[in-house]
Amino acid sequence: MVHYAYYAFASAVCLASLSLILKALIRYRICDSGLVTWGMGASTGLVAAVVWLVVRPPFPSQAVWPLLAVVAAVQFGLWALNRALQEGDLSIVVPLLSLRIPLVAAMAVVFLGETHGLGIYSAVLLSCVAVALFGMGRPLKAQGGHGAHPAVPIGFACAGAAAFALSDPFAKLVIDRSGVTDLLIWSLMLRGGF
Repeated sequence: MVHYAYYAFASAVCLASLSLILKALIRYRICDSGLVTWGMGASTGLVAAVVWLVVRPPFPSQAVWPLLAVVAAVQFGLWALNRALQEGDLSIVVPLLSLRIPLVAAMAVVFLGETHGLGIYSAVLLSCVAVALFGMGRPLKAQGGHGAHPAVPIGFACAGAAAFALSDPFAKLVIDRSGVTDLLIWSLMLRGGF
């Protein structure tokens, strides 16, 4: 297996764990998706500010607008995801984030002028089929939520996936103009201000 597959697997495990933690916070402890989103931004912004004191990357002035687009899209995406987790079941919300795959592929064509091979289009098609199959069946009331119809968390999950997909092409622009470290530290610090 190629070495980056281990990073992708570790990332998937971490994201699944984060979803479980967020669900517990939003449904059983704090019970406010906006407050949890703000807390996530503030805490990661604080950690990024401490890292900035050590690393001191310059502000990416050549990539201000793409950086601001990344921050806004990620912050909205996190709020929509948290709201979906508040209103629906984890098993319904998290798989819908895979809509990001076809959306990123489409946005990379539009914003970055990228072209894709057969493998990417196959992945996009399989992702769309998986989401369509996932959405089949009789809708039920969410367990432990606010009694919202399943369309409510599904709508928030789809909005979150779209926002995360929108952030990716802009993140690529920031990385090309400035670098990964600048994107990571400055986007987290700016998110902490929201």
